[in-house]
Amino acid sequence: MIATSLRQDWLDIAEIAEEEERLREATKDIHTAFTSAEIRALFRLAVWGPGTGCIVEIGSFLGYSTIWLAHGGQARGTRVYAVDHHKGDKFTGHTNTYEAFMANVDKYVSSNLLKPLVMTSIDAAAWWEKSLRQPIRLLLIDAYHEYEALKSDWNAWKVNLERNNHVVCFHDYAPTATRSAFPDVQRFVDQCPGLLCLAVVEGLWIGKRRLG
Repeated sequence: MIATSLRQDWLDIAEIAEEEERLREATKDIHTAFTSAEIRALFRLAVWGPGTGCIVEIGSFLGYSTIWLAHGGQARGTRVYAVDHHKGDKFTGHTNTYEAFMANVDKYVSSNLLKPLVMTSIDAAAWWEKSLRQPIRLLLIDAYHEYEALKSDWNAWKVNLERNNHVVCFHDYAPTATRSAFPDVQRFVDQCPGLLCLAVVEGLWIGKRRLG
């Protein structure tokens, strides 16, 4: 288990850099499509991003980004909810990833920092509305990369975002040096009138819900 060194108050850049190096070394053998710049951006949003609500990850795969989010959220006392049916898809292969995911997160994340939701995104959103009803300060959508699936994920979860104090991320929005973009991700994000772009870090789109 990685014991975080981050304080639950103001965190300076030196502390963040040290924690990022610890996480990079710990997770280096976990397969991921995230680049180092993307995962650092996501980690810093978990640490420094606006709002006081939960962190939700739609699409966890083998747990690489889950671990980074959980350690970033720990600095703020924020729990991560990791949504994935772990049955794979045509892009990642139809392989059950649950055991590998749990082996990775159990090794590096304390159970009080993470709640896996092993179900579809739509079922998880329905559970959230019925059982939890907590605002979300950071939402990562990185599941099935086809237009209608992205639309369904967004429509199911956007209502739970903390009003004015939240960040939304879509992975695989743009190409990087090591992978191509997914055209449907870019098309959905660019065409969705409810999204406002704040930044793009390599292939990671960062923005918020447009209100009004």
